[in-house]
Amino acid sequence: MTTARRRAVIVLGMHRSGTSALTGLLGQMGCDLPVDLMAPAEMNAKGFFESNKISYFNEDLLASAGMTWFDLNRFPDSWYQSPKAEEFQQRARDILRDEYGGSHLFVIKDPRVCRLVPFWADVLAAERCEPLYVVTHRDPMEVAGSLVRWANYEPRYGQLLWLRHVLDAEAATRGKPRVFVSYDQVMADWRAVVARIGTGLNVVWPRPPERMASEVDQLLSRGL
Repeated sequence: MTTARRRAVIVLGMHRSGTSALTGLLGQMGCDLPVDLMAPAEMNAKGFFESNKISYFNEDLLASAGMTWFDLNRFPDSWYQSPKAEEFQQRARDILRDEYGGSHLFVIKDPRVCRLVPFWADVLAAERCEPLYVVTHRDPMEVAGSLVRWANYEPRYGQLLWLRHVLDAEAATRGKPRVFVSYDQVMADWRAVVARIGTGLNVVWPRPPERMASEVDQLLSRGL
């Protein structure tokens, strides 16, 4: 049982792991997306389905600890006891209100959140909102190959970044409502993935999958 009045589906996964496809899928199922959506780009022609404000905010938060998203170290636990923690929490609460208003079911996606799960859990608790985690992954060789193409990262470095994000997301969500999926599963049978997420997180989707099939099939284009 929970006293939370609202629910946030948090998509956790490394960059280039299909988090955009999964978040777009959840948006089609009726989860509210942020107001300030990141614009589509060549690397994600269908869109990123994430908040510009949350992305920039997470960059600032990581920088306040002397880190970037591509740092191989874990985010320091000591930061949560620093004077910056309260300041950033209030900023994050303001952003949530700007981006999602009073929504009772919304989706948050930014791969940087993999590094910051405890922070966002505290923010959502302060907003009386229950986090529900969907942890997704993709073959690390494919992720590393994509990072070579788009960021010219050395393949082994890309694999280590994949591992850092996956390990942090798994460890930080233990004992919490969560479901594990993969990019391959989404592309092979999105209906089964949607059903498993709904069952695992006890969510009734506002839009029945069968009604949204045409829109989802266009979103999950294998040609991209």
